[in-house]
Amino acid sequence: MNNTDKAISAVRRIDKRIAELEQQLNMTGQEVQSAEAEAAALAGESGFDGAVDRIAQAIARRTALGAALAKLNEERHAAVLAVAEARRAELTAEADKLDSEILGIHKEAQRMLDKLAALMGVEVFPISILFGRTVTPVDRRNLDPDALPMDLIQLAPKTVEMRQRYWSLRAEAKRLEDPVEAQRTARRLLGEEAA
Repeated sequence: MNNTDKAISAVRRIDKRIAELEQQLNMTGQEVQSAEAEAAALAGESGFDGAVDRIAQAIARRTALGAALAKLNEERHAAVLAVAEARRAELTAEADKLDSEILGIHKEAQRMLDKLAALMGVEVFPISILFGRTVTPVDRRNLDPDALPMDLIQLAPKTVEMRQRYWSLRAEAKRLEDPVEAQRTARRLLGEEAA
């Protein structure tokens, strides 16, 4: 179970406690009404004081339950924000992992290119030309494209896709820093809002 799932489970547990408290609050409200009706019926009779005591006790219970419910609602709000924070942390971790993998691929590609450049007498052959970002002039006089190993050619599109995924994850994580977006995402993850 990942941290987002754990945070969602925490919200579900709070929701269950809130539902139980709301049910108790309803029952206590009915007790108050019943005791008030009984007191009205017994006005001036011997059981009146007992009915008034029952009203006071039920009202005290209702007040305590209301306070507990308010506290739980605050806890739920914090737990909902924790869902969004857990999701943001997971997105960031996934992006960091991708970044590390891309760096590894770049290093491997550069190693291949260095070998190829040495074999072919190419003066400057930066890895960036394979990844769509030529930053250094390349001497292509002696470069035969057919001599590029297939593994090397396949690395470029792979890292482009990985980099796109990386930036997508980073953007989503950044979006979750906004409290409104964090709430919206948390509600969506909790199934309270359509995707």
